[in-house]
Amino acid sequence: MQGKEIDLIVGTDVRDGNGSTRMVNWCGSIIQDPHSAVRALGFLPKEGHGVYVARWCHGSPVHRYGLYALQWIVEVNGQPTPDLESFIEVVKGLEDREFVRVKTVHLNGKPRVLTLKQDLHYWPTWELTFEPETDTWKRRTIKALQPTGA
Repeated sequence: MQGKEIDLIVGTDVRDGNGSTRMVNWCGSIIQDPHSAVRALGFLPKEGHGVYVARWCHGSPVHRYGLYALQWIVEVNGQPTPDLESFIEVVKGLEDREFVRVKTVHLNGKPRVLTLKQDLHYWPTWELTFEPETDTWKRRTIKALQPTGA
């Protein structure tokens, strides 16, 4: 503005600086609510919801069936997954070796549907939560293969 002083009204967003404080490991992928930087840059699915695939592990079911990072899972078996709570409720009802239909939206906005087979023996579903009172992380198993009686 050629050295002139201007007044601007700028919106702000309250952040605690902790970043992600909760994630779920499902079929070898790290699932979380969208990171604040992803939301701030506007990279959200048109549906306006979903859980974000942040990472994946080599050799896992998501790797074998092609569910990679930089995508939102917006539905599992036709059930919407707008947040981690909804996602957990859906996946904890799935059985070992069950085929699961997953609807995703990529970072570039492209939708996709894929099917993968859950493997609870080698890839149980678990959650990691940051406990600010004690500055520690707590791991909780959500769904694992139940041992059969001999």
